[in-house]
Amino acid sequence: MQVVDLTHFLSQGMPVYPGTEGPRFESANTYERDGFQETRMTMYTHTGTHVDPPAHLFPGGATLDRLPITQFVGTALVIDCTDLREGGRIAMDRVERRRADA
Repeated sequence: MQVVDLTHFLSQGMPVYPGTEGPRFESANTYERDGFQETRMTMYTHTGTHVDPPAHLFPGGATLDRLPITQFVGTALVIDCTDLREGGRIAMDRVERRRADA
């Protein structure tokens, strides 16, 4: 089995959910002043790659620490959509064609 990491790097100006402020990074400590370097990050929980646990929507729902890691591993189908414009529709025939090739 090939494992593919889908994590996106956090960076200034990265795409975020419409209406949400993007992440901010500012120098908190420097080698020169403090003897070490540290960056302060300010961001919303929906920034970048993330998982919404049931507790996000349901009071008393499970939090991520209560979910087994095996729940986050599975099979996938990679579909090249680089030819689509933003907001373009991914039709099922594209999915079926790729599934047939796999």
